[in-house]
Amino acid sequence: MTKFRDKTYEERLSEIAGQNKELMSTYLKYVNSELSNITENYISSFPVPIGILRELKVNNKTYIVPIATEEPSVVAAANKGAKMLGNVTVTHEVPTYKLVQILSTDKNIIDFTKNYEQEIIDVANNSFPSIVQRGGGALFVQTREINDQYFSIHIQVDTKDAMGANIVNTMGEAVANFYKENKIDVVTSIVSNLNLGAVFKASTQIKLDLDVLKKIKELADFGQLDIYRASTENKGFLNGAAGVVLATGNDWRSFEAGAHAYASLNGQYKSFTTYQIDLKNNQLVLSAEIPVSLGTVGGSIQSHPIALANLKLLKVQSADELSSIVIATGLAQTFAAMYALVTTGIQSGHMKMQKRLN
Repeated sequence: MTKFRDKTYEERLSEIAGQNKELMSTYLKYVNSELSNITENYISSFPVPIGILRELKVNNKTYIVPIATEEPSVVAAANKGAKMLGNVTVTHEVPTYKLVQILSTDKNIIDFTKNYEQEIIDVANNSFPSIVQRGGGALFVQTREINDQYFSIHIQVDTKDAMGANIVNTMGEAVANFYKENKIDVVTSIVSNLNLGAVFKASTQIKLDLDVLKKIKELADFGQLDIYRASTENKGFLNGAAGVVLATGNDWRSFEAGAHAYASLNGQYKSFTTYQIDLKNNQLVLSAEIPVSLGTVGGSIQSHPIALANLKLLKVQSADELSSIVIATGLAQTFAAMYALVTTGIQSGHMKMQKRLN
């Protein structure tokens, strides 16, 4: 019996849709043969609208930014926020890398790793020589004792402008086998979505009416103190940021998981953004800090024509530049939401756009 994945497209469609002609017609309408190899058991595509953030200024360079989202107010808010904020400065303090984690319950792994660090790096790099040839590869190894029973090894890898999951997972498995060959028990190895080697910081300032300025600061303080508020504020940030991640063919699930984990790093979940008041200049000082680990080549990006088109639209030269745009978009988006919440309210504009859909 032929497995479902090995059947022709027509056979798969007939099997799931049966005699339901309306269902079959809808799936056929959105078939895209260029995407059929990206997923398993392909049957159709789920189009996500792409709206444009017309002008986003990051590190004194202006970008046209595609945002993939089904919510019209997200794109409108991002445009308003970007216009009000002007230039957003984005920095990152260390060279961006990806991280693979090796998990073990064998306490001997700690001393073994410290004694054979260079050998471990060599094993990792030999498993994926093409990234080394491009100037990347495994950089260094860290050991972590989670408690007296569980241990974690981190290998930091420079994947250049590639998304990098396949690279680091290949390296991780090679190193895991190296441990096993040396009688060190390993549970598994896998890429981690919390990547402290990819933390980007965005900041800017804006002059506001003093009363509005204070209200935004008070609202922001709730996001630092209260998990219920923080979850909503962070969702607002990700409305814009994750929309850019998705539009460029990157893994938005990994991005969001890493961002949420980073927000909880000190044991309390907080908002990504912080706001300070500069009373001398009547300014609100905004900043955001999250890991942003993306790619501009490799993975599904190369197989997705719209992702490639969106990257061309952005005119980015590196994955780090794309990451800077993503965090700046999130900052513009969440600021627009904060501003609306303390002035006109968020529903009036949102409902106007919802009416367009009816």
